[in-house]
Amino acid sequence: MPDRFASISTLLPTRPTAEPARDQLADAQTDDASEGPFRSSTGSVPVRSRPPRQAAEQPKARASDAADGGTRRIAFRLDPGLHQQLSELATTTKTSKGNVVLDAIEDAHAAGALTHQEPQLTRTGLFARTPDRGPAAPTVLVEIRLTSQAVRTLDQLIERTNQPTRTQLLHAALSHYFRQSSGGD
Repeated sequence: MPDRFASISTLLPTRPTAEPARDQLADAQTDDASEGPFRSSTGSVPVRSRPPRQAAEQPKARASDAADGGTRRIAFRLDPGLHQQLSELATTTKTSKGNVVLDAIEDAHAAGALTHQEPQLTRTGLFARTPDRGPAAPTVLVEIRLTSQAVRTLDQLIERTNQPTRTQLLHAALSHYFRQSSGGD
């Protein structure tokens, strides 16, 4: 039967020949040993060992982390209403969104509004369950630039307040800040 792909065989990358699996190599070694005086002149096939797997690797340090003056981009999601308030306040005060976010974090931290309350589990039983998710809601991706020192402080706040993520901490801070500024609290 003619080869269907003969006309394009020069265009396709060539595959390396497959090496036998470990089980096949182990079988080959035991076969060689059992042959006795009829042993092959090539000897036993060496078994390649895979390097040991390391535990989860730590992220590499960034140059901006080491420098006090370095900046980092932080991305998070906000409700469209909060995003609009953030953008308007940054425009009216002629400052960056990052500075407004830092003001909101400082204000909410001073008021004690950043602590995260774990939801009460309503089900008990044999299986551990994931928390129920709320309905899908539209969000806006926001990216701000902060100094590496501010990012370190932000990450420390996440640990101290038991917030699960940066996004949730920033959302709590901005919600509190804009409620305060509109007189809602």
